[in-house]
Amino acid sequence: SEANVSTASRPERIRDLLLDIPMRRLLFINWAVVASWDVHGFVVPILGHEKGFSATEVGAIFAAFGAASIIVRLIIPMLSKHLSSRMLMTGSVVLAAVTFVIYPLLESAWAMAMCAFAFGLALGSVQPAILATLHDVTPSNRHGEALALRSTFSQSSMLVMPLIFGAIGTAVGSGFLLWMMAGFLGAGSWQVRRLFGAP
Repeated sequence: SEANVSTASRPERIRDLLLDIPMRRLLFINWAVVASWDVHGFVVPILGHEKGFSATEVGAIFAAFGAASIIVRLIIPMLSKHLSSRMLMTGSVVLAAVTFVIYPLLESAWAMAMCAFAFGLALGSVQPAILATLHDVTPSNRHGEALALRSTFSQSSMLVMPLIFGAIGTAVGSGFLLWMMAGFLGAGSWQVRRLFGAP
């Protein structure tokens, strides 16, 4: 029947998306962004405790991150008129990587709050660029499938990665975890270049 044919073809259709190189690159970039968000929420309280910050100071760091995320969402329509998705994605991913390299080296709560603000700007601007690029690299009749695939990968990462982060952080320390994630973000910026055909 038609229903059976549709059900049988669905796995192959999803596999076709996964075999598409631009789609795989975009999924990796999206994973790096989502995972870095989780790492930030996991590591900042640990770093704050190690450096002797009060609960108020740790809260201020997260507040700076949240404020930046809101501000950049308000100005992103203006930025998108002057910057391409490639420029937004590259700049955002590189900025996020740089903040993760710097984070463990900071001793002041206010310095970490400024770093968190920069990280919030990066993550707040990269997600719209990822969604716009997802729309561009998939056929119009498969946008729904592509969005569902991205959502599935994001939610799976949010479920699994905190357990992995906890194990790594316990073994080698929270600072190394940030630097490791900075490496993944650096790889993500390289994938952005490949995604848009840069040599």
